[in-house]
Amino acid sequence: PPAGAVEVPGSGGFTTSSGFSSSVSAGPGGIGLPAGFFTPAYLPAGYEGVSVGTTSDSNGEKISAEFLLKERAGDGRILVSERVRPDLPDALRRGRQITINGHDAWLETANGEIALAWQEGGVVIVFAARGTSEDEVLRMAESMEVQGAIRDDAGFAIPAEEVVPASPDGP
Repeated sequence: PPAGAVEVPGSGGFTTSSGFSSSVSAGPGGIGLPAGFFTPAYLPAGYEGVSVGTTSDSNGEKISAEFLLKERAGDGRILVSERVRPDLPDALRRGRQITINGHDAWLETANGEIALAWQEGGVVIVFAARGTSEDEVLRMAESMEVQGAIRDDAGFAIPAEEVVPASPDGP
């Protein structure tokens, strides 16, 4: 990683600072988003988490999460918003089509703002950034890892606590 960048080996989260507040519990070495949501294993140099939040539906199921990163010594910011959704809305399919972790994604850069959107594992992930490079946003996006979940055959996240281990005698 570049000098000063934070890479969190194997934790799937990012290191918090004293200014970080959360509506969900923080785990060792990173933030604690609900199972099925994504967090980065890489942060650009000089960035730190400053807030995280989730939204639930009327049944108490988490349907969205977002976190904000800010540059310690500058104006840079990266907002990552995630929402449980089976497909990427057409309104987010703008800019240049690229690939993130094997998934179609759309990247748009204009007036110092970077927008990136894709759908993975039943979650739409949207980055809105300024004050950092496209390369850093893409590296962070490529490092996104699903939290506390495994994938079903269709690629959707299933919370680990809902997975029933296979019997040694068969299904």
